Amino acid sequence: MSPLSPNHHHHPPQSSNQCRPTVSEQTTAQALQPSTTSKRKKMKFITAVITLAAVAVATPTGTNPPQCTPSTYSCAKNPSTHAEGWQVCDVNSKWVYAGDCPPKTVCKFLEANGSPYCIPATW
Repeated sequence: MSPLSPNHHHHPPQSSNQCRPTVSEQTTAQALQPSTTSKRKKMKFITAVITLAAVAVATPTGTNPPQCTPSTYSCAKNPSTHAEGWQVCDVNSKWVYAGDCPPKTVCKFLEANGSPYCIPATW
């Protein structure tokens, strides 16, 4: 029997509309998914925020020039007690108070080796 013979009951194909979403389903799906333009804007915004954050972290605060060369020393006064002592330059080129000299001593800096020494005040 051929497919088009009169004895063959031909069923028409089901409507392709039955598999398609309705207009309201399409509208809802579109509303739930951001448009390509919206996605691009969102990505540009996120990229801009990340870039600004990176610049802010990498930029030193203020416009103060470096105070010193890292890993160098000098004589200094204790900021709290004003006692004689020494300071060290940290990795951020900032002086950090490092310690007090013992009582009855003063700090003297020896240029020959770049080190501070606490010596008796009477020397």
